[in-house]
Amino acid sequence: MYASLEDEIRAAIAVMKRQNEEARKINAEMRKRNSNMIGDILDSVENMARYSRTMSQSRMRLIRCTGKSKRSSFDLRTLNQHLMNSQ
Repeated sequence: MYASLEDEIRAAIAVMKRQNEEARKINAEMRKRNSNMIGDILDSVENMARYSRTMSQSRMRLIRCTGKSKRSSFDLRTLNQHLMNSQ
């Protein structure tokens, strides 16, 4: 009776060892996948930040370019008044 009980215990321990090994493999694979996902997410965030910086810099340039323009030294109204006054 003790021999069969000992065999059952050894068999159960062998099964637990295989399950532990399988769990370690799954855990390692999940860590690898999570690490890859985190890397991808960080890359996406970095790309969004780069895009945002580019857009804000573009807007700043656009504001500078489309700000109030300097008054032109050649003004048709003034020119017409001078022409009419000179006649």
